[in-house]
Amino acid sequence: MGPGILQLPEELRCNIAHCLEREDICSLRLACKQLHAAATQSLFSFVRLYPYVESIGRYNAILEHPDFNSHVRHVELNTLDADEEETEMSGEAELEEDCLDAFKAFRKFPNLTGVTLRFSKHATSGNSWQGFGHWPQWTEWPETYEFRQPILKNFFKTLAHPSASKIKDVCIDNMQNMNDGKFMKSETALKVLSRLTALRLYIATEDHEGAPESNLEMEELHVFMAELRPLWLEPSASNLTTLVLYQDFYFGYSPKLDLRGLHIPNLRTLALGNYVFTHDWQLEWLASHSSSLENLYLDDCIVVFYAKHYDCDTDSDGYPIIQPSRATGRGPRTREYRFIDQSWSRILDHFRTHLSSLRHFRIGTSTRWRGRYDDRHYFHPAEYEDLSIGLYNDRYMMFDMGVGPCQYTDYQVNIPTPGGPQFSEHDGKGTADGDKAYAFLERLKGQDREDRDALVQLLNHIRQPLPADTDDVKDLMGRK
Repeated sequence: MGPGILQLPEELRCNIAHCLEREDICSLRLACKQLHAAATQSLFSFVRLYPYVESIGRYNAILEHPDFNSHVRHVELNTLDADEEETEMSGEAELEEDCLDAFKAFRKFPNLTGVTLRFSKHATSGNSWQGFGHWPQWTEWPETYEFRQPILKNFFKTLAHPSASKIKDVCIDNMQNMNDGKFMKSETALKVLSRLTALRLYIATEDHEGAPESNLEMEELHVFMAELRPLWLEPSASNLTTLVLYQDFYFGYSPKLDLRGLHIPNLRTLALGNYVFTHDWQLEWLASHSSSLENLYLDDCIVVFYAKHYDCDTDSDGYPIIQPSRATGRGPRTREYRFIDQSWSRILDHFRTHLSSLRHFRIGTSTRWRGRYDDRHYFHPAEYEDLSIGLYNDRYMMFDMGVGPCQYTDYQVNIPTPGGPQFSEHDGKGTADGDKAYAFLERLKGQDREDRDALVQLLNHIRQPLPADTDDVKDLMGRK
C-alpha cells in the first residue's frame, strides 16, 4: 500500500472507504491502524435488518456496542428474508416479537439520520373480483394490507419519538397503495412528515396475474393517487429537499396525479420512476421549482402521445375517469381517440430553458426494474443516481384501454415498419386525432433525432458530460 492514502485527511479516507465493497472494507480495517477508523465508520454506516434470528442478533449487537452504534447513519428494515421466495395462498405473513421489537429499536442509534422500511413487492388488498364478496380475491400474497399497516404505523410512532428527531431521511420501499387516512392525518404522522428533508416512496400495486388488464380498474390504484398529495406531499413540502416517487404501475395519466398548486420551496432533488408525461402543466410545475431544483432523474418515464378510451368519461383536462368493472359486455362499446401533442424534445428543451438551477440530469432506466423480477435484487434508497442515460424505444407509448396485459403499450409504435402491425379504423384511422397519431408514428425517426439533439443540448447547457460509455451521440438511442 502506497503512503499517499495514509497522508490524506481522515474525512477523505472515510469517503474512499465508502466507495468500496463490503469485503474490501473488512480487509481495509485489518490493513493498518491509520485505516482502521475510516473502514470501521464505513462498515457500520449502513445496517440491514432481516426477520431471522441471526440478523436480529447482529443488529442488536451493533445497537448495544458503544464503539459501533455511533457510526450507524442509515438502517434498512426488511419484512422479508433476503433469499425468501414468496408464493401465493401460503397464508398471511407474520413477524416474531423479537423482530418487531428490533424494528422499533432503530431510534436508539445515536447518530442515525435515515431509515428505510422495505416490504414485499407483492401487494394484496383483500378485495375481490368486481367487488362482490362471492368472487375470488384479486390476489392472495402473504404480506396483506392488514399485515403491513400495523408495521407502518409503528414505524411512524417510532419516528415520532423525541430520540428519533435526527432522522429526516425516510424511504418506504414497496409501500402498498392503500392509506389509512385517519392515521395519516394524526398528530403522529404529521409530526414526522413535517420535519423530513428526504422522502422516498417506492409504491407497490396489486397485480392480478390471471387478468392483468383489469389492474387499471382496481379502485385503490386511483384513490391512492388522489390521496398522495394531501396525505403525504403537502404535510412534508415545507422542508423537503429530496422527493422520490416511483410506482410499479405507470402513473400520472391513469391513475392521475395532479400536482398543480403544490410547491416544495427547497426541492433540490427529484426522482420519478414510471411517471407519464402528457400535459403542459407538468412542465410548468417543474419550472415552478427552477430556483432550487438541481438534480432531476427520470427513470423509465414515458410520453403518452395517443390515448384510446373505451366506455369511460374524461374530466375537463382530458384524463380518463376509470370506474371499477366499467365494461358490461353488452352492446357496442363507446370509444374516444385522443392525440396528445407532447414529445421528449419539447420536454427536454423546456428543462434547458426553464430549469435555471439544474446541474445534473439523467433519463433512462435503473436496475430497479430488473429487480421487479428478482427477489434478491440489492436495493439502495438512491439507486436512481446510477441509472443508465439513454432515450429508449419505449419512451413513447399509447394508452389503449382495449388491450392487455397493460394499457400502456408500445406495440403500435412499430406500425410504420414493413411487416409491422396495421393502423386500422379500430385504432382511430380516419378520425382527426387518429390521423395525427399515425402522422406522429410516420415521422418517428425524425423525432428520434430531435429528441437526441435536445438531450445533448440540455447536457451541454448544464455542463454535464455525456456518459463515459458513449462514443457518439447515436449511442444515446437504444438500450445498452
